[in-house]
Amino acid sequence: MRKILLFLLLATLLSACDNDSDSNWNNRPGWEDNQNWEVYTITINAKDWQLVGDVNGDNSFYRCIVDDRYLDQNIFDNGSVMVYLIQYDGNTPVQTPLPYIMHYADGDNLWTETFSYDYSVGSLAFYVTYSDFFTENKPGTCQFKVVMHW
Repeated sequence: MRKILLFLLLATLLSACDNDSDSNWNNRPGWEDNQNWEVYTITINAKDWQLVGDVNGDNSFYRCIVDDRYLDQNIFDNGSVMVYLIQYDGNTPVQTPLPYIMHYADGDNLWTETFSYDYSVGSLAFYVTYSDFFTENKPGTCQFKVVMHW
């Protein structure tokens, strides 16, 4: 009885397997002809972050606007732009989609750090905001992965 059950189980598992070349995944509409992608990395150095507002003032934040020759009217109107913050766990890169929100505590001091972005034709703007508006220290050098799809 066990041999029959084992045989049936193996037959089911082996017959259910399918390789990608035979699946509909690679044959879906737009797989090769109609999909356009652009993927690249932007590094913003610490010196490039510009303070908007007064140091430690209410509603102050950091911003860096980056010119982007790929971001044209067609992508703006018909495509999508996704951005990821690249951080490292040791030597291993980790990508986190924006907005990236982290909560911190140092004794009685509590705050939230948020990385976000927006875009327009020809440029991307990156933002770093702090919930306590403590903007005395600039953000460090940051890497972002930009993915455009149209």
